[in-house]
Amino acid sequence: SSAVLRTRKIANTAIYSHLLTPLRLAINTSHLIELSVQNVADCVYPGKFHFLNCFTGGYMHNAYEVIIQYGGVESETTSPYLANAYNCSYRPEYRAASIQGYVNITSGDELALQEAVATVGPNGFKSYKSGVYTDTKCKNGFKDLQHAVVVVGYGPESGHDYWLLKNSWGTTYGDQGYIKIARNNGNQCGVATYALYPTGTPDTPVG
Repeated sequence: SSAVLRTRKIANTAIYSHLLTPLRLAINTSHLIELSVQNVADCVYPGKFHFLNCFTGGYMHNAYEVIIQYGGVESETTSPYLANAYNCSYRPEYRAASIQGYVNITSGDELALQEAVATVGPNGFKSYKSGVYTDTKCKNGFKDLQHAVVVVGYGPESGHDYWLLKNSWGTTYGDQGYIKIARNNGNQCGVATYALYPTGTPDTPVG
């Protein structure tokens, strides 16, 4: 029901202060593990990602596509983040997770995003502290998007529908690292403009 807060704990790990945190949460496995940011970043932009894209960002589907291309992704344990750029060095013997594809939710369709959050799980802004965030000046076009977050739930608060978003700016941001943003409010800030989730069979992690 849209009147009940829904979260998918199996795909929801700790809050990190890291620009690439959404990559850690890209795959829902049957084990609560941290996936390697370094591994994926190096394979998306070999030798270049850290220097060229650390502050300009990248597209989520690129991360999914390299995981499909190479057959998996390592864990943070076997391939920790090194804050530098390297060539792609994915090692199949240390595969922690893999996907068979991904679903690109219809742009702007909040009902489709709500269904995905409920059945699949996780997917003034900078000064947010509490409550349900709304911004009449916030645009929702694809070219207006500047940041990636993970939608982990939804619900009502004081008569206002909201999406529960997991940010990547540490636990000092917002409500312990989370923000509630208006739901069913004209695709507030493009929350449903570029939403996608991976598909496939969960792996048993190695390492």
